[in-house]
Amino acid sequence: AMAANEIHNGDVQEMDVRLSQGKRSGQITRRRDLHKKQAMTLGRAIPSLQEGCSTSQTFGESGFETSYVVKKFPTPAEVGALEASPDRVHLSMTWMIKTMTIVQPMLSTPPPIQSRMYQELSNAYVHFTNAKKISDVPFPFNYAQILAIILIVFSMMLPVYIAAFTKSYIAGPLLTFMVFHSITCVNRLAEILENPFGQD
Repeated sequence: AMAANEIHNGDVQEMDVRLSQGKRSGQITRRRDLHKKQAMTLGRAIPSLQEGCSTSQTFGESGFETSYVVKKFPTPAEVGALEASPDRVHLSMTWMIKTMTIVQPMLSTPPPIQSRMYQELSNAYVHFTNAKKISDVPFPFNYAQILAIILIVFSMMLPVYIAAFTKSYIAGPLLTFMVFHSITCVNRLAEILENPFGQD
């Protein structure tokens, strides 16, 4: 629940929300200022949790839930620690590893299998960190502006080039439309893939 919430509320998602509510010039900000504003408006409340079985978890239209199903609610002390922690996923991982270490002598599982449990937790944390990088690092603004300018210049030069290349009143407009539409679709797809954990 903590990992999904961290990825869903990353910096890129915050910028998308800000873009939908205001001007594009509002996108240019320092990460430190973004986190200060986020901390003031949202606070550090943990995501909404429901007690139940993991099979009862459902997903909404966006693929992310604002309420997560957990086996057991955290204690008030754990909630306080999670709210105060700057890295909730790391804290949760530490608790899981500590619990596994405490119960290890009572398990009848062979040591190679037990070590595999630690390895899988480590792999999960590495994959979470990689997803967090995607969620927190926006596409460079200057690069996006250059691509937009190049696309405008390309769209102005394309009809002239195709008219000179084809010298046809039928093939010229058709090829111009197909090439321009293909490049525009690829650009739009790249914009969507820039934020794979977003709402679209």
